[in-house]
Amino acid sequence: MAIKTLLKPLRLGRWAILGFLALGLLTALGVVGLGLWVPTWATAPLPPRLVPAILNGNPIHVLYVTRSSDTVLVRCYPGFQPALNLTNQEGFLTCVNSESQAES
Repeated sequence: MAIKTLLKPLRLGRWAILGFLALGLLTALGVVGLGLWVPTWATAPLPPRLVPAILNGNPIHVLYVTRSSDTVLVRCYPGFQPALNLTNQEGFLTCVNSESQAES
């Protein structure tokens, strides 16, 4: 007797069907709405960015390069050349007088 009861087709009224549709719609909107409010986490390195900073009391700009494939173009005034002084994971890139650099 219990098996026959379980196997009977479900007879849903139109209000029950509309209720299921409304529940599905609210669930979909909730998932989409939650995606708008929850911050996304990026796993890729950031592109280069120039950030103002202070070094020894002087305003400078720090160039953050996080991808090994990035290339940085440096242009100095005529008569000057780029010079790079490296430390562990940082370096100072400056434009120095090409004549004074050739002497040293």
